[in-house]
Amino acid sequence: MLPTCPGRRRTSSSRPARRISPSCRLRSEIRNQARVHLWYPERFFGRQCPAYRSSSHSLSYFSSKTHAVGVRLAGTGEFEVTRHSASTISFSFRIVPNRVIDNRVTHEEKAARAKQRWPEISVVPW
Repeated sequence: MLPTCPGRRRTSSSRPARRISPSCRLRSEIRNQARVHLWYPERFFGRQCPAYRSSSHSLSYFSSKTHAVGVRLAGTGEFEVTRHSASTISFSFRIVPNRVIDNRVTHEEKAARAKQRWPEISVVPW
């Protein structure tokens, strides 16, 4: 369980996605990344994180490149997928770190959780 931080609002992990698409059976996390820079220093011992210009910009700061995939509902009613530039690894069964800022602890925690759930994946060390 993550600590509650100022400016951070928790959301249900699957209900919002089902409201967008009733046929969605995948478990997902819907997060607003606009306020991350406000709570990030408190949670990560004073380390700074830039204010994101857009949700796409936030993907370049995710702790693991593998998880840097965003989906949004476009004005046409279609889903639009945005990925980190190295996102071909998203479906390669590898957890790859993103060293743009020091997210080592988060990368290792997420990798350990993923490895428990899917033992066949490989984890690229920090």
